[in-house]
Amino acid sequence: MALIWRPHPLLEVTVNEMAPELEEMYRRTIERCRDLDNCIFDDTPDMHRAMAWSDCFFGKYGSMMELYCHTGKPAVMLDFGGTDSSVRDYDEGALSGKVHAGEVLKEEELGMGTVLEFCREYQYVPADFEQKETFGERIYKFSKEALVRKISK
Repeated sequence: MALIWRPHPLLEVTVNEMAPELEEMYRRTIERCRDLDNCIFDDTPDMHRAMAWSDCFFGKYGSMMELYCHTGKPAVMLDFGGTDSSVRDYDEGALSGKVHAGEVLKEEELGMGTVLEFCREYQYVPADFEQKETFGERIYKFSKEALVRKISK
């Protein structure tokens, strides 16, 4: 398993301004990621490349997660305030159906162990129809349609 870490573009500025006591720890975390063989620190502006290369999204709810749902891959919203990370039973078919429907899997409802087990075993199976667009094109199309709807309101 490998991690592609894409910190929010404003994270470093936010840490510097609002929690300067955490600056050194944040820098060490970045360096640790860069030194690990199974971690990629990605601060490039192209999030679509990370979405195409990855097998699953783990993170807080936000715009990237919303876009990631359109890839047909698992998107897991982490609950950083939660304390229950026990392994629970899950229905693989039901979870696969949620992934293909673009639903967000919630760690707080499934338990971290269950989510990790599911994502490790989950095999991305394309839909039965012929896909004529890349994930990036589908995400761009969704973003453009959402913007048009917002402007037309």
